[in-house]
Amino acid sequence: MKLQIITKNVEVSEAIQEQAKVKIGKLSRYLPTISKATVEISRENTKLPQQRFTVQVTLDSRGILIRTQEKAEGIRTAIDKVVETLTNQIERYKGKLYDKGRGILGMNFFPMVPPPVRKMFIKYTLKIICWQGGELP
Repeated sequence: MKLQIITKNVEVSEAIQEQAKVKIGKLSRYLPTISKATVEISRENTKLPQQRFTVQVTLDSRGILIRTQEKAEGIRTAIDKVVETLTNQIERYKGKLYDKGRGILGMNFFPMVPPPVRKMFIKYTLKIICWQGGELP
């Protein structure tokens, strides 16, 4: 994954850049198809100190863009908030893939199973539920 850090109106230390690289690099565990990540760190002169620093992250995953922006009092806090929001967005995106049958357990995995049974199988497989009976509910 290529990671690009852009700064506006602020000087960012090597430690903060390293923290951003590590935290955003860990997102590839959740979505391995991420090819490019752009991090934009900026400082705004606002009256509220809680909105002083803005961190925007854009992830490119095979043409799908996932973007998040968070504001905080410090750069490190903003990076943590962005990573948390991106994790939630990636989980929601992957859930939509599995619901549509385009994820790992997609149509090609078992093409002969009727769609309602296939959807239930995918749903329960992802939730890691062990079947104790022989029939589907």
